[in-house]
Amino acid sequence: MGNKRILVSDGKSGPAFKSYAQFPTIETFWLNNNSFIYALYHHRFSPEKVFYHRVELRKYNLADSSDQFYAILDSVPQGRINGRFSRSYHGDILYDPSGGATYLLDTVHKTFQKYINRELAHDFTIFFDTGGIDFIYRRKPIGTFRAVGVYVEDGIIATNYIEKESVRGNKKGIKIWTSKTKDWTIFDIPWSIGAIGW
Repeated sequence: MGNKRILVSDGKSGPAFKSYAQFPTIETFWLNNNSFIYALYHHRFSPEKVFYHRVELRKYNLADSSDQFYAILDSVPQGRINGRFSRSYHGDILYDPSGGATYLLDTVHKTFQKYINRELAHDFTIFFDTGGIDFIYRRKPIGTFRAVGVYVEDGIIATNYIEKESVRGNKKGIKIWTSKTKDWTIFDIPWSIGAIGW
């Protein structure tokens, strides 16, 4: 039998959720065969008794057993699911904490920044803006509006768009843009029909 080796003695308990959709996990991301990044969630309350997380990202190296501080994300709001590490289509490391924004990680310089643009497949990019989402195709803007859920195929992008006046973010319908028409086709779907699956 092999020997047990403790890598991290206190991995905390992961994020605390608004609901019980998932069990909390300690999020990890392997950088190479010897080292990985992991997230420690510190549970906090603001003076107004609002719950939030202070998320500490650390880098562990198996070769020399070093456990180094990497970055800190302060005031991460309470979310509904576990955070996750992923890679962009260009290979950049992204981190989505349990709640809040997405971050772009630079593992060489140990820095991070908010990831306000996402490069999607098939030459589409979206930029998050206060006025909504800027949609880009092959580096040319094709529209800006409030939306949620984006789906792409070769030369096609579709999304649920939201009423401008809606404070709650009610979906108004579906917009589809294609490289052939170079325009948005709009399907208005009343929210009551959307609630039953249309």
